[in-house]
Amino acid sequence: MIQASGSTPYYFMPATLKSDSANSDPHLYISGDNIALSPAFYAFLHANEKLGKKAEEIRVVSVGNINELADKIGTQTSLLDWVARLPTLNAPVKKHTMDYMLEDILN
Repeated sequence: MIQASGSTPYYFMPATLKSDSANSDPHLYISGDNIALSPAFYAFLHANEKLGKKAEEIRVVSVGNINELADKIGTQTSLLDWVARLPTLNAPVKKHTMDYMLEDILN
């Protein structure tokens, strides 16, 4: 899990785990934050909704965490720059909300 959590394609090769079946290709893993702001919540929803697992059957391990602060936008920033930087204000709020929701569901 630790190797996969640190596997960001720009810096590290994907973590490779051999499958249980002799006829199957190995499984490749990358850090979940490459696809979701809250990878743990995304994984929970996938297991619950797509794989049909009940919440009681799911255990989530979240390795690492970055508490991103929103970018400050100065008074001299143009409207175009302000709009371009708007997502940096929203992303941390979404991540913290999703993490809170997951913790509440699992408790």
